[in-house]
Amino acid sequence: MTDKQKSKLPLDQRFFIIFLAIMFCGSLVFAADKDGIETGYDAGFESIFNGKDLTGWDGDPRLWSVVDGSIRGKTTPENKAKGNTFCVWRGGKLKNFILKIQFRIENGNSGIQYRSKENDKWRISGYQAEVENKQGKVGFLYHEKGRGWLVNVGDIMVIDKDGRKNVTGKIADQKGLIKKGYYREKDWNEYTIICRGNHIVHYLNGMQTIELIDNDVKNRLMEGLLALQIHAGPPMTVEFKNIRIKHLLGHFGDAVRLFNGKDLKSWTYSSDNVKDAWSVKEGIMINKGKPIGYIRTKKDFTSYILRLQHRHLGKGNGGVLLRMVGEDKVWPCSIEAQGQFNSAGDIWNIDEFPMKAAEDRTKGRHTRKMHPSNEKPVGQWNQYEIALDGERLELKVNELVQNIAKKCWQTPGKICLQSEGSPMEFRNLVLIPIIKAKYHVAIIRAAGYLPGTKPPEGTDAITHATTKVVNTYIITSALVDQLAAKGIEVQVIDYSACGDLKCLYPTENNGKKQVVDVVVFAGPAENSKQQKKILELFPQLEEVVKRSPHIICTSLVPAWYPETKGQVACTYSDNCFKKAGAKTVRGISLLTPRKDNPGVSKENMEKVLNKFADDLISAMQ
Repeated sequence: MTDKQKSKLPLDQRFFIIFLAIMFCGSLVFAADKDGIETGYDAGFESIFNGKDLTGWDGDPRLWSVVDGSIRGKTTPENKAKGNTFCVWRGGKLKNFILKIQFRIENGNSGIQYRSKENDKWRISGYQAEVENKQGKVGFLYHEKGRGWLVNVGDIMVIDKDGRKNVTGKIADQKGLIKKGYYREKDWNEYTIICRGNHIVHYLNGMQTIELIDNDVKNRLMEGLLALQIHAGPPMTVEFKNIRIKHLLGHFGDAVRLFNGKDLKSWTYSSDNVKDAWSVKEGIMINKGKPIGYIRTKKDFTSYILRLQHRHLGKGNGGVLLRMVGEDKVWPCSIEAQGQFNSAGDIWNIDEFPMKAAEDRTKGRHTRKMHPSNEKPVGQWNQYEIALDGERLELKVNELVQNIAKKCWQTPGKICLQSEGSPMEFRNLVLIPIIKAKYHVAIIRAAGYLPGTKPPEGTDAITHATTKVVNTYIITSALVDQLAAKGIEVQVIDYSACGDLKCLYPTENNGKKQVVDVVVFAGPAENSKQQKKILELFPQLEEVVKRSPHIICTSLVPAWYPETKGQVACTYSDNCFKKAGAKTVRGISLLTPRKDNPGVSKENMEKVLNKFADDLISAMQ
């Protein structure tokens, strides 16, 4: 997608403005692989238990302690629990997240509470992942002090707006899970719990146990506490360790089923000839493989997470087409998430769909997956999770990230399932909409760039920054990439177009008010004529704040050695923002490398910039 095409994209209602007044052509290093695509995306887990004591946790000290690096809950005949009681994490609330936690239970009953409420001290209600030594029960979802039982092991459940529970299919065979050893009795096991909007999944030792779409607005929980349970009753001992959380930034709409398990009324065909290739039986979408073509959604989708299960009945071909646009033909303009046996996770670019994939794994239209095939044998179900978030595409096969692409054309398009010569079956097609944040990033570039220092054709700014001199153009481009990876649209404006800061004033667009939410003021720590020009802008900010009292300001400062100059500049900027009446987020200083100074390492640079972007987004929420 060209810059010209991007400029035609519609802007969202609210504006998240990053004001980059970089007047200094310094040099910075950014962390990325040689394609600037794969580094750091799967990072972000935070350990919330130190393995030594209960710092950050709060429970009845008679019953909770730390023993051998784990949080232990224990009752005895002499030391009983007075009703169900919990050890609560006091580090914040969970909204959209991935939680990984290991547990071992000797006897009794326990659970892991999430998105929960504290009704009284150490008394919790909310979603609970079951913990007990019962095969076929451990792994299920319960609503403590609420709706009770929700989802049994092996089921996918939809709770409707009136609270009615409907089992809509199977995500796994319960007896098959037990046979595979999904749970190890009286031994260490690991839960993975993923919440995105009203969609919840549990994994136990890497095997999915439940899936829930909760449309019960009155009783569902979208945010809340994390806690560990001791159940009232007979003496028990339970232990927890290696507790890690990854907060998922952004907003998710209510999950929807693309296939109702009964018929294909919400789908249509690439041609009438293909109709006979598709049928439905026992909640499964069946494809004969012939004739060649596809079935597609009637609706368009842009940004989403698509989860589906598929299995091959022979070693054949198939796939999922994304953002399909244009006329129906074999094959239409789209991105193909490959479904060929042992090739799931590969990407095919069809009809020159605008996108960028890893150069070292791409040959022509084909980008091979990152790892060897992790598909299951013919006849067994595989989980495909496809995330299209703005310009970014990620393919997971059986919970392993197999491919990533970026700069994908952000256009509404159909989702298609291919009929490509061999019988395949599909089930549990669930789409979680990614709601684009109601803000926009405008980078106001305050200086030009040194001749000859643009990234070469086909090389992104982050890759270029690891080996070349970084100037205003390069650092601006690198920040654009960081923000775009988080699904934020970016517009670059030269300083000359907004020198008086009037571009930050609220405006009207098609009857909708557009306002500035955040201004990031970036500039060098050196005392220079350029910096003085930057400082002259602060008085203009007072007028912006009058028009947008909610505005948040911060700073991004590249500094020469010593780094203290950058820290001083951040403090000075912070004081100026406060003087103008603006709310603030503490700015960051980045030490630039030079001949006698290595500067910030690539790893730390990526971490700092990534956290900085996350802090700004969090400040808005």
